[in-house]
Amino acid sequence: MPFTCALVVLNDVILHMIRNKGKHFLFMGFSISRTVLETAVTLLLVIGLSWGWTGRLSGSLTAMIVFGLVSVLLIRQWKFYNGRFEKKEFRDVVVTGLPFIPERLAIFVLSYSDRFFIDYFNGIRDVGYYSVGAQIALVVNMSILVLINVFHPMVIKKLTAEVIDHRSVRIYTWIFIGVSALVTGFLIFMVPVIFQYFIGPAFQPGKIYAINLSIGYFLWAVYNAFFPFLLSERKNKTLMTISIAGMAASLGLNYYNVSHYGSIGATYTSMAVNGLMAVMIIYAANRTYPMKNLFKFKATPGHP
Repeated sequence: MPFTCALVVLNDVILHMIRNKGKHFLFMGFSISRTVLETAVTLLLVIGLSWGWTGRLSGSLTAMIVFGLVSVLLIRQWKFYNGRFEKKEFRDVVVTGLPFIPERLAIFVLSYSDRFFIDYFNGIRDVGYYSVGAQIALVVNMSILVLINVFHPMVIKKLTAEVIDHRSVRIYTWIFIGVSALVTGFLIFMVPVIFQYFIGPAFQPGKIYAINLSIGYFLWAVYNAFFPFLLSERKNKTLMTISIAGMAASLGLNYYNVSHYGSIGATYTSMAVNGLMAVMIIYAANRTYPMKNLFKFKATPGHP
């Protein structure tokens, strides 16, 4: 388990490094190649050799090991590690990164705690209906994650420049929100079609869950649209506060909504919590970067 966790961290760290260096084609090639290798090995072991769940785990582990080695080669090539251990740098990294632990935990709580409450109050059958809807809504989530990998580095680079290009910041922000809205709207439009032709009759109750959770993911996209404004100013503690508030609200509202409204209550929680976090981060970002600048489309670089 520790070895697997180390591989996951190594793969994720090098992906972030590739993204931050602006090497988008390398990022795409790394991500796609790893997925293709994992899928190919898994199919070979599960279908060809009948290894079952062991084959699934082995396929994932194989891909992580191979691309872990690729990660080590890239780290050496780019000279990210010189063989020396600097206590001061290590301490600075810990202090800077510590506030992001609640942010990662918040993503887990917001993504998975709903099923525990549904199982507790309504049973495993409703978890099944809910999970089908959640899998469809995941299309919105995955699309947003792809956009984030491109959007965040570009905006942070503009916001940390000696002279801020406000026009580019506006354009990138609105494109991110606009594309997220289009993907969400298209999926909501397609949900009835997907359930009619691709989902079995037994899981039709999952349709409303897919729609509501898609809206929740869009509000999460709005939250992420303003994430770089705080990150560029190193407002890590503010991000931590928002994350903790989101976790607390998610747990509290899931308990209330699921117990009072049934499984659909979990989707109300998703929309409410992601909306709350979006409002909180916009308010916090406005204190360092006036949000009115996002509406001044005729502004010139260097002038709000």
